[in-house]
Amino acid sequence: MTSFRLRPRFRRHFSQPATEVIAQLKTVLKERSKQEDSRCMGIYLPENHFVIKIKPEDQHFWSPQLALTIEQDEEDPEGRTVIRGLYGPSPNIWTFFMFCYGALGVLALFVSMVGFSNWSLNDDARLLWLLPLLGGAAFGLYLIGQFGQKLGVEQTFTLHHFLEDTLHERIKIY
Repeated sequence: MTSFRLRPRFRRHFSQPATEVIAQLKTVLKERSKQEDSRCMGIYLPENHFVIKIKPEDQHFWSPQLALTIEQDEEDPEGRTVIRGLYGPSPNIWTFFMFCYGALGVLALFVSMVGFSNWSLNDDARLLWLLPLLGGAAFGLYLIGQFGQKLGVEQTFTLHHFLEDTLHERIKIY
């Protein structure tokens, strides 16, 4: 999990039917959420989705969560179950970062339009000097995201080991 990806993910096939995997996860999450020594808790959402989080007393600003989707693989001739997992920050943090990236993109678009229009008209195009600054700001946001991911890496491993122990399988993240 030392990749440069903002949101590590995995995809794993299981020979058990999806209903069995879902029932197993529901049972284990219910039992483990009640244990005091467990650092993880999870919720089941409709349409075969789970969200596994760190318990609130152990959470900090950069605490990750694991979103799972469990479904029957229709393309597989054996009809195996596929579990897709996505590690990431809380939705509030993710939304904030996407808003910032979007705002920087819109600013870069308008600066480019006005700056290159002025340049093509042989007018003053000093506005174009903002483009490298906006690119630097986007790179700075990326570095902040990487820094936050490193601050939450221990909890990411906790979530990952919790899932592996629950499913009794080793799962490779890519």
